[in-house]
Amino acid sequence: GQIVTKKSGSQVEFKVSVLGTDEFKAEILCNNEVILVEESKDRACDFTFEREVGEKEDFYYLRVTQKDEHQAWASPIWIKGEK
Repeated sequence: GQIVTKKSGSQVEFKVSVLGTDEFKAEILCNNEVILVEESKDRACDFTFEREVGEKEDFYYLRVTQKDEHQAWASPIWIKGEK
C-alpha cells in the first residue's frame, strides 16, 4: 500500500490498468464500499477517475472478478487530507 497526503478539497486522479485472462469486472472501493464499476469487453481495461480529497483519511483499492469467478485485489492506497 501507499499513503498520499493532499490538500483537502483538491482532486486526486487514479489511473487504472488491468490485464486478465478473460473478460472481467473491475470495481473501485473506497473505505470498503464500491464507488465505481468498469466491465471489460475483452481481457484488458484501462480507465481514469478523480475523487475529491476529504478532511479524513480514505483508502481505495481495486477488486477484479473475471468471468470464471477468479478474483484479484490491488494493494490499498490511503489518501490523507490536510488543511
